[in-house]
Amino acid sequence: MNGLFDEFAGHRSLSEAELDSALQNGIVVIDTNVLLDLYAFEGPARDSAITLLTSVAARLFIPHQVAREFWRNRARAIYDSRPKSLAIDPLRQAIFQVLNALVPDKARTTMIENAKTEIDGHLKSVEKIVSELRGTPLNVGQALADTNADPVLSALDTILSDRVGAAWSKEEERVEITEGLRRFGERIPPGFEDADKLGQVEQGTGDYLAWKQALTYIASQDPSERFVYVTSDSKSDWRARHPSKAEMLGVRPELVQEAIDVTGVGFALLTPDKFYRLLGQLIDFDEEKTETLVAASSMASRDDVREGASWPEGAFAELLLGLADRGYSDQATLIIAVARAGGSIDARELEAMVEASPHTNITEFVRPVKFEHVRLMTRGVIPTGAPAALSMMKNRAGVGISVIVPPEFVDFQNRIDVASNGTWVDQAELVMESDGDRWWTVAELVEEIGGRGLRDLSVSRTPEKTLRRDMTLRAPGRFEVGASGFRLQARPDRTS
Repeated sequence: MNGLFDEFAGHRSLSEAELDSALQNGIVVIDTNVLLDLYAFEGPARDSAITLLTSVAARLFIPHQVAREFWRNRARAIYDSRPKSLAIDPLRQAIFQVLNALVPDKARTTMIENAKTEIDGHLKSVEKIVSELRGTPLNVGQALADTNADPVLSALDTILSDRVGAAWSKEEERVEITEGLRRFGERIPPGFEDADKLGQVEQGTGDYLAWKQALTYIASQDPSERFVYVTSDSKSDWRARHPSKAEMLGVRPELVQEAIDVTGVGFALLTPDKFYRLLGQLIDFDEEKTETLVAASSMASRDDVREGASWPEGAFAELLLGLADRGYSDQATLIIAVARAGGSIDARELEAMVEASPHTNITEFVRPVKFEHVRLMTRGVIPTGAPAALSMMKNRAGVGISVIVPPEFVDFQNRIDVASNGTWVDQAELVMESDGDRWWTVAELVEEIGGRGLRDLSVSRTPEKTLRRDMTLRAPGRFEVGASGFRLQARPDRTS
């Protein structure tokens, strides 16, 4: 006979004593978002987080997949760490508009001007206080240009010394990615909510890969205590949903059961803010500093704080097609390449592309992208304030160090790659293989695709438009785009 929880251990919540014991004695696994959020914190909160992480450094474990994602997204996190505006100027203007709306006589004019001076003095005091509380801001340019000038990286290098898991062989990773994709189909957590990220190297299985690496390591340590997994990921492939769907509850029971099956022990899934609060209490860290860090961590994890004016998905496609239509396929190719690289590439890659193009310098090369951005904004396709479609990060000396696109471009390009894989593009390439040097019009390709029976065109409403879109957006590495249409990109493995 069994008890109610004997075969359903994943459904039992941990007590405070069990959580404390896990934090004091268990292995602590840190997810990528926890590391990257260190860049989002102001100076004092960042220092507190580093102190708390240092206190458990000997028990930390960073899956290799987490380290890979950290390096993939580090440049974007640094760029996004630029000090946020306090919006003092709009507040000042709003107050002054109220004062100006009054109907002053000569005596009151002096009063209002004095009031403006006093209000302005108060607002400047607020700015000064906040600046002091923020501490020393991260020097974005230096941190991007020189890893030695990145204080977050320096601290993590010490904390994570000998704490990062080894990489799998290519064959091992291929097997695990296949397993992750199988789990997608059966909605086995974690990671199935990322099934739309198939364009990534890991085909969206990053969460599963990190989870598997963590379980494998912990099992090898023959643990006697629960481990702790810290992540700000709140999707339903990590956390159980409330019946109302309005909020998340605790960890998914399936994950706890899998942890028990593989490692022999369960685990605690903690958000970064709860992790910092509990750890601060356990090591008797300064209470005010802990609460400041908890608040900063909570803010860093909120999607609405991170999002400003952004690009709609349809505008991304219009940008690329607009550039191609006007003869700027190289610029579209660059944007796609940066998006596929995770949102940032080394500036030297842009320099190499400019050298191979008819443009004389980087400014001339990038100008069409800026013009296309303005066209889209003027037409109302993108909102005013949407980030630049392509921007260059420079160091203090004014030297370009990286090329960046908006983070939403990364997701858009992933979806384009997935949607157009194995459809029109492959069929067009098959047709073009019959005459590798020929320039093909879209109409000719569609006719050949239909004539060869490669696709039932009767179900396509706009075959030429669809094919043209897919070939343009997937041109890098496969097709050349010119005034006469398309032809196969020259490759060492392709003979005409």
